[in-house]
Amino acid sequence: MCDVAPEISAAGAALVGIGNGTPAQAAALGAAARVPFPLYADPSRRSYRAAGLRRSWVRVLDPRVFLSARKARRTGARQVGIQGDPWQLGGVLVFDASGRLVWRQQSRFPGDHAAPADILQALRSAV
Repeated sequence: MCDVAPEISAAGAALVGIGNGTPAQAAALGAAARVPFPLYADPSRRSYRAAGLRRSWVRVLDPRVFLSARKARRTGARQVGIQGDPWQLGGVLVFDASGRLVWRQQSRFPGDHAAPADILQALRSAV
């Protein structure tokens, strides 16, 4: 998301990240990765439940996780540890200016991320 953050801002949208670790972990990640948008922590995972995102140890063991990890390593990304709930899967939500949900991606396994082009298209169609 860091790579497309300028495009998201140019589209008139705000980008935020929510993790299920602690506030200190979110701050450390933001600083280490030079994340250009706010990162928030929700150790209770209430926001994940409200968004209807999956939590599953079975999905974390999906074989596609290894393909995603290999792809991430090729780009220089390295996972240095597990923070927060290791079974919680992520997703992306796009809201319009009135707060209406207009697009949603729900990760099926770790590393199943929304394509930035899909997110940008959702933003453009929300205007």
